[in-house]
Amino acid sequence: MTDDIIEIENVIGKTYQKTLLERVTDKQFPWYLNKHQVSSDMFTTDNDYNPVGWNHFLFEEQKIISPMFDIFHPLVMTIQDLELFPNNSLERMRLNLNERARDNPQEHHLPHIDSWYEHWNVIYYLNDSSGETYIFNETNKDYDTNDQDYVANTKFTVRRKITPKQGKIVAFPGFYYHSSSPNRESPYRILLNINFGSPLKNVV
Repeated sequence: MTDDIIEIENVIGKTYQKTLLERVTDKQFPWYLNKHQVSSDMFTTDNDYNPVGWNHFLFEEQKIISPMFDIFHPLVMTIQDLELFPNNSLERMRLNLNERARDNPQEHHLPHIDSWYEHWNVIYYLNDSSGETYIFNETNKDYDTNDQDYVANTKFTVRRKITPKQGKIVAFPGFYYHSSSPNRESPYRILLNINFGSPLKNVV
């Protein structure tokens, strides 16, 4: 069976990689506190399993919502040109930053899916860091919004672990449950989370 989890290193050139990292680590770049990485009104608020993080939303529901969008748009178009999946219209794009968490005892954070419709996830890693991305064997192919009990009561099994490396992407169908894991070694772990496959009409 063809593997539907795709890793590509150096998806963009080294100069562009460096530019993106410098931009998001500049002291003027606006990061916003998120008390829990996964929506706290739906899932656990345990600070080790669903930890605090920092976000910057660039694109939501087919709308540009940040002036920083333009610097990342060439990356999106590069991914679209790869034609990795059938519907590559852009739906959502947000930056995530996790600080070092040496004492977090969890193997991984809270498993989840990103959106409640058919889509593909692409994660772009802005820097080398600890804190692997976990992709699990368990799926939600119906994109059922009422999955809180399932998540709470399932013993998730690992399909693949992805080590963050600057310039790398991992792409996979959005029905796979996935999660981050504690960044125990690096000063920070920064990634760009992109969802493709919008049900809406206007596309970018």
